[in-house]
Amino acid sequence: MTSRARKSAAPVRFAEDLEEDFAATQDGGEDNMMDMLSIMQEYQKMKAAKASTKSNALQAKKNTIVSNARKEAQELVQDGNTFFDSLRRSVEEMQSQELLSDGILKEVVALWSAHEDEMDTLLAIFPTLIDELSPRRTQEINDASEMLETHPRARDASRRRMMKSAKRNLEAGLEAQKLATDASALMKHYKALLSS
Repeated sequence: MTSRARKSAAPVRFAEDLEEDFAATQDGGEDNMMDMLSIMQEYQKMKAAKASTKSNALQAKKNTIVSNARKEAQELVQDGNTFFDSLRRSVEEMQSQELLSDGILKEVVALWSAHEDEMDTLLAIFPTLIDELSPRRTQEINDASEMLETHPRARDASRRRMMKSAKRNLEAGLEAQKLATDASALMKHYKALLSS
């Protein structure tokens, strides 16, 4: 029985310990609740401070981005104004050059029309000469060709005469060249004799 008594005493003892612990916690329950509330409040404050810090950091970033964007926008506006001013100057310069080229073109057109008028006047003076020149030249060429074709004997005789004349002229030229060469050699010989 003693072993039974031990067995039954152990749970009772455990229950007594629990009751003591529970009583101890019951007495400090209000303190624990206050501690818990103060911890929660501190946590909420930290959370709010953290959110506030994040909010401040985001606000600072936003302000920096906005100020940078404003600066870039001002620079773009200045660059745009500078570009449009240079573009306006370029257009004005091109327009002035266009006016100069228009004046030159008008002068060239006037000169060309004056030249055309003079050519028309010249052509009006000699219309028959121009109209007759080409047909007359064609007729002369045709007549010469026809004469050569209709008189083969005369053509052959003329060719032989021309060949003989050319041969005589060639021989005379060769003889003259030979004489000139001989005379040059003779003169060199006499000069050599005189100088020695």
